[in-house]
Amino acid sequence: MIGNPTESASKNQKLFQQDENASRELFKSVLEPTSGKKAVVAIDFGTTGVGYAWAFPNRAGLKTSEVFDNPPWPNSVNNTKTPTAVLLNADDYSIVAFGAAALEKAMNIKTSDRPNFYLFHRFKMALYNTSEPLTSDTTINDELNQKPVRAITVIAACLKHVKELALVAIKDHGTSLNAKDVLFVLTVPAIWKDNAKQIMHIAATEAGLETDKQGLILALEPEGASFWWMRTSDIKPEAGDVYIVADCGGGTIDVSVHEVMNIQGADGNKLREAFPVTGGDWGSTIIDRRFFQFLEDLFGPERYENFKKRDVIILQQAWERAKCAFDGTADSSITMPESLTLVRGDVKPAANSIEDYNAANNTEFEIEANRLIISPKDMATFFDPVVATTVAHLKTVIAKLKDDSKPSKIVCVGSFSQSTVLTNALRTAFSDITVLVPNQAGSCVVRGAVLLGAGGISDAPTKISRFGYGVKTVRMPQGDDPADKIKDGLTHDVMDLFVDYGDDLEPGFTKETVFYPADRYQRAITFEFYATTKVDVKFVTDRAAKKIGQVRIQGDPKSLQSGVTVTMLFGSEIVAKAKTADGEEQQCSLDFLA
Repeated sequence: MIGNPTESASKNQKLFQQDENASRELFKSVLEPTSGKKAVVAIDFGTTGVGYAWAFPNRAGLKTSEVFDNPPWPNSVNNTKTPTAVLLNADDYSIVAFGAAALEKAMNIKTSDRPNFYLFHRFKMALYNTSEPLTSDTTINDELNQKPVRAITVIAACLKHVKELALVAIKDHGTSLNAKDVLFVLTVPAIWKDNAKQIMHIAATEAGLETDKQGLILALEPEGASFWWMRTSDIKPEAGDVYIVADCGGGTIDVSVHEVMNIQGADGNKLREAFPVTGGDWGSTIIDRRFFQFLEDLFGPERYENFKKRDVIILQQAWERAKCAFDGTADSSITMPESLTLVRGDVKPAANSIEDYNAANNTEFEIEANRLIISPKDMATFFDPVVATTVAHLKTVIAKLKDDSKPSKIVCVGSFSQSTVLTNALRTAFSDITVLVPNQAGSCVVRGAVLLGAGGISDAPTKISRFGYGVKTVRMPQGDDPADKIKDGLTHDVMDLFVDYGDDLEPGFTKETVFYPADRYQRAITFEFYATTKVDVKFVTDRAAKKIGQVRIQGDPKSLQSGVTVTMLFGSEIVAKAKTADGEEQQCSLDFLA
């Protein structure tokens, strides 16, 4: 049992005292991650694409020109990223092919051989769109056989492959390194909850990215993008400036509001979140789903199912090129596979199908030979829900900002930010705000993550905590304590908050509290950690509180009576430690999974 706060009635001994001093030495390996590392590799594991960047950190500070992108990916529409796809052997989950190569190889697998392989494509959102609580055994279905495979296994296979590619790229640059020589920075969406981040961390560890406590950190995608933009933009933000980072990706749209706190000189600016990060799952893959639903409606379920088995990957690539090129003014042309256009038996010819569809839906689609011609008006209908939702969401965020926190700029990053349709809509909707799209906006996240990794966690913005975090304790009763919480002269199940919901958190913020055993004969103390989803939770039994971990620390009664210091570090992930007066130390693995 641990006590908190005030005094013991019989001993006049304090059961609890608090020390606000930051225990930075305790978390030195996290706060100074590149110490002893020879390279930083950042991996952007996105819904639609994967890319990486790397650099050699130096004490003088890393220049943006010293950050290197991955070499061009073969057979990819976008050379800076390859599709998030992996083909695995079914027997041992080893990689057969990755990225665009995985999609192409999967197309050529004989039907009889399909049970020998697993194909996974665009599966990252399985960690966000979950009907069931996330666990370490959460599965995703492969696309060849609809067989469930543990999500961590699939993600780990991908990350291991990218890790090996990055080490080869560094070697090709003239330096041979092992994984233990590298700090890996894995980017994650800002709107993800702690449980999804934990899945990524577990997978990264299984992939060999975390060889020691200094081997891996998670970085929030908008923070990396914001940091890169500030370091490279010709428009230099000044103290007091507020701008929005709209990270428009394939799976999610993340909206972060950043305020420039002070100018630090040539090395960059200090940022704080001016509004809690928001967003949702309306990324550009919704546009893709709408297009392929149109094909099924047009050609019918039978012909569409036959097409999916044979040619869907070819058409996905053709559609991706058309989607990226669409500017809202010209017709789009897509070559259609024979599985959709070739007439067999009594199946209606494609031209007749499109005439019927146009008549029923007031559209203007055309088929010439094997080409689908899409007018700008019809093409825009695939984009409309995503664009409209993004505009509406940004309007909601801006309306909630105080007058002195209104943004002067919207900085659009991520692969979908390069869509002319999206940016034109934003400029129309926000005519009084400058809408910017940096050069190579799709690479801002991963390049900025390299800079954050090289500079350490202290370079990240001050954040608004999306949860409260605390420890279960006992204390002396107070006047408004429920009677059922009072036992043996103490109030039980008390939530001692280290951080409350909505608090501003400096990067690498640590909070330490000294606890004393309620019983002087105790030889062990178990600390139970809880997360909350509302402000000022009083008891851990509140419906808004969830247990996320515990740590047990042992010692002789005399040592424990001297106090046990519990320290929590709040970065992109949360770390907790407990330490006795005589130096016994335990780190707690916080578990956000169901």
